Amino acid sequence: MTPQPPFDRPVRLLTHGAEDTTQGGPSVRVPRTAQALRDAGVAATAAHLTPDQPIARIPEDVVHLFNVWPPENALRMLRRLRRAGKRIVFSPIYLDFSEMPLWADAPDPAARGAMRRYLQGRGRLHEITPGYHAMLREMIALADHVVFLSARERAGLEEIGARVPDARASLLRNPVDAALWQGGEPELFRATWLQDRPGPRDYVLCIARIEERKNQLRLARAMRDLPARLVLMGHAGSSAYAAQLRAEGGPDLVMTGRVPHGGEMMRSALAGARAFALPSWAEGASLAALEAAAAGTDLVLSDRSSEREYFGDLARYCDPGDEGSIRAALAETLAADASRGPELARMVAREHGWAAHAEATARAYATAAAADPLPAPCQPTPRAAPKLVLDVTGLDRAGPESPQPALVAAFLRSPEPPRLVAWHPAHRRFAEMPAAFASPAQAARHLAQAGRDGAPEPARLDPDETLLVTGEAWQESDAYLRDLEDLKTRSGAGLAAVVPDLAAHARPALFPAEHAAALRPRAHRLFACLDHLAVLSPHCARDAALVEADRAGAPLDVTVLSGMAERETEPAPPRPAAPASAIAERLAKRRFVLVDGPVAARRNLHLLQRVWSRFANEDRHPDLHLVLPGRLSDPDLARQIAGDPRLAGRVHLLDGTTPADRDWLYENCLFSLCPALDEGWDWPVTESLRRGTPHLASDIPAFRDGAAAAEERLDPDDIPGWAERISQLAERAARPGDLREGLRPGQRRDWDGHARTLCDVLAAPRPIATHRPLAPGLTAAAGPAAPPLRLGFKSGWHPASGEMRWMAAPQAGLRIGTAPAEGAARLLLLKLAPPPWLDRRQRLRLRLGDTVLHDAPAGPEDFPRELLLGVPEAGPDGALDLALDFPVAPAPASGTPEAATPPGVLGLALVSATLLDPDISNPLSHLDQPGLWSEGAQGLEIDFAIESHRAAIAAGLAHAAPWGVGTTRDRVALRLPLLPGCPAGRLEIGLRPVATAERPSGAVIRWNGRHLAEQAWSDDQPRRLVLPLGEADLAGLAPAVLEIALTSLMTPADLGLGACDTLAGLALTDIAFIPGDADGKQEPAA
Repeated sequence: MTPQPPFDRPVRLLTHGAEDTTQGGPSVRVPRTAQALRDAGVAATAAHLTPDQPIARIPEDVVHLFNVWPPENALRMLRRLRRAGKRIVFSPIYLDFSEMPLWADAPDPAARGAMRRYLQGRGRLHEITPGYHAMLREMIALADHVVFLSARERAGLEEIGARVPDARASLLRNPVDAALWQGGEPELFRATWLQDRPGPRDYVLCIARIEERKNQLRLARAMRDLPARLVLMGHAGSSAYAAQLRAEGGPDLVMTGRVPHGGEMMRSALAGARAFALPSWAEGASLAALEAAAAGTDLVLSDRSSEREYFGDLARYCDPGDEGSIRAALAETLAADASRGPELARMVAREHGWAAHAEATARAYATAAAADPLPAPCQPTPRAAPKLVLDVTGLDRAGPESPQPALVAAFLRSPEPPRLVAWHPAHRRFAEMPAAFASPAQAARHLAQAGRDGAPEPARLDPDETLLVTGEAWQESDAYLRDLEDLKTRSGAGLAAVVPDLAAHARPALFPAEHAAALRPRAHRLFACLDHLAVLSPHCARDAALVEADRAGAPLDVTVLSGMAERETEPAPPRPAAPASAIAERLAKRRFVLVDGPVAARRNLHLLQRVWSRFANEDRHPDLHLVLPGRLSDPDLARQIAGDPRLAGRVHLLDGTTPADRDWLYENCLFSLCPALDEGWDWPVTESLRRGTPHLASDIPAFRDGAAAAEERLDPDDIPGWAERISQLAERAARPGDLREGLRPGQRRDWDGHARTLCDVLAAPRPIATHRPLAPGLTAAAGPAAPPLRLGFKSGWHPASGEMRWMAAPQAGLRIGTAPAEGAARLLLLKLAPPPWLDRRQRLRLRLGDTVLHDAPAGPEDFPRELLLGVPEAGPDGALDLALDFPVAPAPASGTPEAATPPGVLGLALVSATLLDPDISNPLSHLDQPGLWSEGAQGLEIDFAIESHRAAIAAGLAHAAPWGVGTTRDRVALRLPLLPGCPAGRLEIGLRPVATAERPSGAVIRWNGRHLAEQAWSDDQPRRLVLPLGEADLAGLAPAVLEIALTSLMTPADLGLGACDTLAGLALTDIAFIPGDADGKQEPAA
């Protein structure tokens, strides 16, 4: 009886990123795992998942994805798999890169020690790329089951908040094919690589990619003067690192390059090695070390990763940052009386076999498949936005391939026609458009006149309205997309779009490279903002799924508009008796075939060029002309066709034709052709059917499954087939109309039905997103490159310009999307820029609802270019709604260059926003000058006798020895770089009053607006104020604002205390924050 396999469903094992080219650990392990699973009776297939591969083509319901690196790609793949409904098993193979700053060569032990202490203190939770830890948390949350290679790997992920319930986790240590690595013949390697080399015959072997992480340079230094040479086997991941190794390794160093994995040469090298050494900084669970152990080779390994879990006391361990530690472990191994290799080989064969690993892996699959589905992504509560507003931007430029004119006309024929808006690029705003101008020609006149009349009144939307994008301006303009996003954010309205074509995203090779490269990010931005999508064919819906798969959050609802009407419901255009004069001169007396649409590569015009060239070479159909009336989207292709001498006089490029011209061409052609390689929808077929024109089309998905079925379809690559069929039709048609018998003119797309469908769909309650969560650690730029819906610019802002956003009114609203905080304190880092007109102190206020987060003066010298705020929990919809108050004024002509500032008045500018979770990432790493900041544990010391301290903290104050720093104004405001969340402690202020018994002085001291103390002095003796600061004082704002309001404006010169006349009331000598409780008091200065 055949035993039941441990998992009875097919599974797909997936690599991603560069694993198909770099030949790293997963590229070896994944196919071998699939083979072991098949040996155990599980239908397992290994494959590489590319960014453009449709997930729908993966038939298996259960997938196993390997590796968190590269993180952006891993997260993208996991989102796509989750969106497709797959059960996901995920092997993170997470490497702890927190010590990466130590990897580089630092021969000074003091420097290494200082960096190590930094990483354990102020540099804790180092992220190798912004937002890395937040991405890891999301990856783990997207998986149904997580397979860890070691307990250390799981603990490292848990340290940054990526926690997994035990029911969703398995610990499966790496396996090895022990039998493969035993019995190697040492002499093969020696004869090949060591035969003619002087020096030691004994060698220490390291099999790994040559790079800083693997740490071969310190290994080579540690080998100096040991009784063995070093052999490095592996390809050079870093050519510069490899060159340094050759320079320092000396004559005894052997670098073999890459050797076939598991081949005779690698087995021979392991069999003859005195030791295998891998003092790596970070490993998941080294396959090379397991293979060396299986070969019975002694091990010298790093103490950083999971090596002890695998090998226990059978290996020797070293500190990868300490060459002495590496040398000691190597020396002990080389001098040992007995090898640990035989016991290592027995242990690996016993505990790390492939059969047991495959069975345990299959059990993990079964657990994942049987588990309750993960909860669906959070999405907004459905609400109704039934009132429709049409965005008709681009109507003035709509070509025959655009559904926009017909769809807009259908909506305007409905019982309750929607209002129309259009984008005005010169004024960067949407404005109302009267329905009388809702045709391409009239829309062009309206927009031209609006441009002459000045800026139109901006359009306004309400939350119960849905804006439907009907055109394709989003493909052409980043500014349009940003303003569309702003309109949605300001209004809270829904956003939907009719997208007829996404071929440039799905099949970029058919388009000019610059067009395809520009469309991809624009498509992703549009889809991130949409609440609903409509397409005109199942083919386009499949293309949309490729874009939508990268969209964070809930899946996007998609409506496929299909269906034909048997008769016209819109007025039929009159059929002209004669065309425009230019076309009449060329074509009125000629037999011609029509190819409508733009002249572009995707239209497969090369095929027709070859067909007509064949006709010319064979002297066939000399009177048969080919007419191309579309715009010249590809000028190079147009020049190639026009310059072909075989086609002279027989092919006609008619750029700039009018709709009336096209009607005449359809009426008077023998038949129409569409040999396109790809189309988003069936418009060429529809146009021919609507006019009753015979047509021949290519056999492509848009024409097979579109609303209109082409009468006859041919393979778009079959040049002989097209030539033969065109020839047959031409011989049957002596004049226009000869092939029309039996055709039913008037069949058309049911645009009125499409309009009714969209009205019904968009009137139903649905989730409407007003923001997307900004992951902790990721910075959202405020300029044109801002991530979609992460920053919502409400009223009071200019459009994005340069690298920032300028305030356009004294109060501006900002919405920031947030992710669940999971109980962690959340910080918000805002980077700001002062307006060019700022020449004196102005009040800067920032509020979150009724909570004041910041309220302090800001001048040209002390403008806060970085504000770090402790923010409370977001609102019910998961967003932070901030209000910024700051004056606005016209920018002076001599200020910031005009290109960087918008016209009109402006206030401060927002450069970027970053949400920070101090439990998973280090806020210091996001600050421009982290060395100035204290996180509280080490305190803060500012000495105003030091020029750099004055420049950083007191740039707007005068310095006068022996007094200190001060001002002749009535208040001093200093911004102290203390991170929010510092422990309670005491603030010590060193000062010297400008006072006498006859003319006393005093001060009122506030901390972030809270009254701390009030002091009075009657002499000029230095003093030290000690003021307590509680946790609440240190929780909300950074830099903290220390305000000192002066009761006297007398200078030392006024009081006869010296010649100084640049400061009054008091001078500050130093400020310190000391963690720990303290009682407030005043002490004489030491």
